[in-house]
Amino acid sequence: MIIKNFGADAVRLFILSDSPPEKDVQWSERGMVSSYKFLQKLWSLHQRILNKKSDKNKKNDEIEIFTNQIIQKITNNLENFHYNVIIANLHEIYRFYTSEIEKPIDKDILLSNYQKIIKMMMPIIPHFANECFDQLNINNNYKWPDVESGLLKKNKYDIVVQINGKKRDLLTFSKELNEKQILEKIMKSEKSSKYLIKEKIKKTIYIKNKLINIII
Repeated sequence: MIIKNFGADAVRLFILSDSPPEKDVQWSERGMVSSYKFLQKLWSLHQRILNKKSDKNKKNDEIEIFTNQIIQKITNNLENFHYNVIIANLHEIYRFYTSEIEKPIDKDILLSNYQKIIKMMMPIIPHFANECFDQLNINNNYKWPDVESGLLKKNKYDIVVQINGKKRDLLTFSKELNEKQILEKIMKSEKSSKYLIKEKIKKTIYIKNKLINIII
């Protein structure tokens, strides 16, 4: 009856997200509805990806970095039987791709990475994954995606901007930037610069790729 109402994939999602495998499943109609709705969100995202217009001038590295990181996460979680954590990884995928689909992007790069994502969904929601493969015209290519180790390293960091010890901003910077270059960009930030106009900077305290505190 449950499978008839919600579908096999929603049941699998609920079972795997409910608790670690060594514990008994606590059935919940609310939990089943939540799993079913999440599948609908994934399907809507899938359709948006299929219909996304390509911008060949946008080579978005972030999507390749994220995809490689999530391959590593899900692979490790499968090997360690952390199935409930994999469901959390699926939500992470949904949030990231929902954000990325709003940006201009080369569709070939988008689809190349999205196909890897679908392959990782196969053990969890196989009916959904097979339907996606059919629409992508991919047949009999279910090889688990490999991790490209060179793409695992973060090339951007969120840095907390403090002024006299108080948080005033959170900005994203390339890891190649040094302290002086970061300070120059902060001075151009609308949110941060208003605290620094006509002020003399006495010193800065910089914790690499984490925080910069500007003392005025």
